[in-house]
Amino acid sequence: MFERSLVACEEALAPHIDWSVRAVLRREAGQPPLSRVDVAQTSLFAVMVALSAQWQSLGVRPDAVVGHSQGEIAAACVAGALSLADAAKVVARRAAAVRELPRGRMAAVALSRDEVRGRPGVDRGRPWLAADNGPRSTVISGEPDAICALLDELGAQGIRATGLAVDYASHSAHVDGLRERLSEALDGLRPRPARTRFYSTVEPGPLDTRRLTSAYWYRNLRRPVEFHSAVRALLQDGFSRFIEVSPHPVLTYPVLETAEWAGRSVSVVGSLRRGKGDERRFLLSAAEAYCNGVPVAWKNVFSGRGARHLDIIPQEELHPSVTWQSARSVLHWERCPLVRGQQSRHEFSNQNWPLVRYLFRHCMLNYPTRVAECPCRTRHRSTGMG
Repeated sequence: MFERSLVACEEALAPHIDWSVRAVLRREAGQPPLSRVDVAQTSLFAVMVALSAQWQSLGVRPDAVVGHSQGEIAAACVAGALSLADAAKVVARRAAAVRELPRGRMAAVALSRDEVRGRPGVDRGRPWLAADNGPRSTVISGEPDAICALLDELGAQGIRATGLAVDYASHSAHVDGLRERLSEALDGLRPRPARTRFYSTVEPGPLDTRRLTSAYWYRNLRRPVEFHSAVRALLQDGFSRFIEVSPHPVLTYPVLETAEWAGRSVSVVGSLRRGKGDERRFLLSAAEAYCNGVPVAWKNVFSGRGARHLDIIPQEELHPSVTWQSARSVLHWERCPLVRGQQSRHEFSNQNWPLVRYLFRHCMLNYPTRVAECPCRTRHRSTGMG
């Protein structure tokens, strides 16, 4: 499913780029480097959409989606608010515009929104607040000298601040000159009502997706990313399970931090990890989600793999620390290349329990999931963050 979706994304992107997303991801010769901003952002879009399709192939479908900065484009596509063709047009032309921004810099700072804006010069012509990710997680953006000076100042005060590996300053006044260009480049978009609720990080909260016009996508690039407020809105609406759809989780901590400050209990699961982009890593994430209450159609994983279903393990064969209540219904699959050699039915211990680490756990996009109150009729609600 991932590969089929990636191919579809590449076909949709073809009218707008002169290189191959799949060839770039495979690091084939003659392709532009992933370090180039337009290549990175366009490729990331394709990977997020393909990962969303992979999650949904396991029956994990979101009840709401939320995207961070350019992630909103993938979120809008997954929600059905933009066709794949329109979403590809937005991401490719937006990324091309970002590449032409004047030189700038961005940095992640362990301060609240108010603390950042309370510092001298912020939002008054030098650094700008670029993103409000959580109670003490923000991003600043602006002129390189101004960002470097603020990083030095924060470091001297023992405040954690890290420069990001970019040479532009999106979500700042540097974007002002792109308004007319983006308006023309994105003319003709046909946004439509979403199948899945779309929580905006431009105008925090649920949004009528018919408003995702060229003017919206300019504001998406110019305004601060209101991720913190969007997550608070999701929590208030009852969502409690989140899956981050990305090559490496970067939003899990801000979601957990926001939930903690709100006094809510949530689970947050990634999809892949840096340097671990294979199917095994994805299934481990699916297993983690499953153990946090997200239903997964595991039969879809084993279809066509030569696996066979064995009897449920008797209680007396389980480790004493494991009960059927905690184990749910633990099954064992053998002759499956994904599982063989990982666990045997006699290997339960405090260290390698549960077998579900390899087999059973649930998965989803960077999505919050809401659960109905009745414990005997749990209905999972999920949301996706692109």
